[in-house]
Amino acid sequence: MSEYIGNQPATAFETVQKQISTSNSGTTITLDRSVTSVQDILLTIDAVVQSYDNYSVSGTTLTVGGTLSNNRVEILYVGRTMQSVDPTDDSVSAAKIKTDAVTTAKIQNDAITVDKLNLISTSSVPSLEAKGTSGVTEGYIQLNCAENSHGIKLKSPPHSAGASYTLTFPNNDGDANQFLQTDGNGVLSFANAGGGKINQVIQTTKTDTSSITSSSFTEFDSSFRCAITPSATSSKILVTLHMVVGGDGNTMHTALYRGTSHIFRGDASGSRPSDTITITPSSQYQTMSISWSYLDSPNSTSEQSYRVYGRSNGSASFYINRTHADRESANYDGRSASSLTVMEVLA
Repeated sequence: MSEYIGNQPATAFETVQKQISTSNSGTTITLDRSVTSVQDILLTIDAVVQSYDNYSVSGTTLTVGGTLSNNRVEILYVGRTMQSVDPTDDSVSAAKIKTDAVTTAKIQNDAITVDKLNLISTSSVPSLEAKGTSGVTEGYIQLNCAENSHGIKLKSPPHSAGASYTLTFPNNDGDANQFLQTDGNGVLSFANAGGGKINQVIQTTKTDTSSITSSSFTEFDSSFRCAITPSATSSKILVTLHMVVGGDGNTMHTALYRGTSHIFRGDASGSRPSDTITITPSSQYQTMSISWSYLDSPNSTSEQSYRVYGRSNGSASFYINRTHADRESANYDGRSASSLTVMEVLA
């Protein structure tokens, strides 16, 4: 057996312990605790300190360079004081890491994965803040393609704008051909494209005849209506009418109604009737064409029903699409057609 040639510096800190056995044989000894290096122990055989190169260790197995024969063996588990030991996996708790000890330089580029992110916003602190660089660029975030070869950027207004606002996105993704608009307070919503565009057109035609005999406004025909549902309260409804009427020479009054409300009418003046158009056919053999165009503002997204009303002098009859005489002749008193059209005009 080699004699003592000195002990090398220890490499970790552990509590000093001693193991003694007096009857040993063979070339191996079972250690009381697992070690990783010959420097973790000081081996003495029959009071002679052994050199590190005269034995080896593997876990709890000590192998000596010769054969033991009832020798006294002393094993001193020495403290490591010169170096740190690699901790085993999952052995370091959060409490063992000093506050602010982990710096940016200690984190490898691209080392933070999605599993390690848990971004939480509070009422005063954002979960993510993209800072700008003075004199270079405003803060922005970039959304890359799947291959990360290109992407789009969402960028802050310039510093000179002094901008500080919040945009709140809609609850859904909107409909086809709609655009994103703000209410002026940062609340976004989807709406139909504006700029005076026609969003929808509805027309009702009347090819048969009908008549009224009333001194108060009465609807000509309940089937001669146009119902339309505006897509926005800011939309306007353009109402156009082409109607052929006949009478016996008495004055007749026509009126445009939305539901049961008389709209597009002349100002009241004494006892004079307030209507949309007043006509007086010259004879019972004559028809006249009535037309109007009116841009209505219902300020609603509920269905709106536009109707045509009329009245005569009480005893006189008022006809649509025919003359008063309505003679059976191939050369006179033809039958005509009328139409009512409504169009939604976007704001």
